[in-house]
Amino acid sequence: MIADGYAKWVPIVCKSNMTGTTISRVQSALQSAGYYKGPIDGVWGSASRAATRAYQKAKGLPVAGLSVATMESLGLY
Repeated sequence: MIADGYAKWVPIVCKSNMTGTTISRVQSALQSAGYYKGPIDGVWGSASRAATRAYQKAKGLPVAGLSVATMESLGLY
């Protein structure tokens, strides 16, 4: 929800596509962009989520989990 009475649908990466390989690619891309400091381990943990949120805010993307727009911005789609 963005504001009271207002919601916006944002396409996100489906959980079945959140494989260790996909997550590792996201972690690597976020690390290259200077947002992720943790290990490239393919685990969608708190450091991955925090880096994703920080990246999304900095790039003006919807802060909504791992969105398709974020993947595209990172050059992964």
